[in-house]
Amino acid sequence: MRDGLTEVFNRRKFQEEGAREVARATRHDRPLSLVMFDIDHFKVVNDTYGHLCGDSVLKQIAARVSDLVRPEQIFARVGGEEFAVLCPETDQDGATKMAQRIRDVFASKPFDCGTVSIVVTCSFGIAGVVAKTRGLEDLVADADRALYRAKNLGRDRIETEPEEAAEA
Repeated sequence: MRDGLTEVFNRRKFQEEGAREVARATRHDRPLSLVMFDIDHFKVVNDTYGHLCGDSVLKQIAARVSDLVRPEQIFARVGGEEFAVLCPETDQDGATKMAQRIRDVFASKPFDCGTVSIVVTCSFGIAGVVAKTRGLEDLVADADRALYRAKNLGRDRIETEPEEAAEA
């Protein structure tokens, strides 16, 4: 259930809870949004400062975000440097505000790696359950598209999958 390094939920737990939440949201016509983010240029952190520093950054990111999420939200490490926050009863505007709070917390203070402090940014992709959403895979795919757009547009930014585009 928990990622061994960061102690937040792991991918498997995210998938289990996410499938249940998407089914609930579609069945009851309730809002559900997904915030996906990953660390910009994380390989450079590992290559420059070492993997112990990279691990420290991942732990600090998890701790900072854990302080921001509500109990009903599912926060998980879903990949090497990729994280997700599933936000029940939250529309895309609310999820965008959550992503901005996370981004602000990262920008407010450098990350400590032993004797050095480094600045780390993240790119964010946001999507919400829409009429065509059939399962968690659809929601993740929509958020991934927005995340890749954020990276392609310069990183350290938040992009939302337009609801009309997700419907098509």
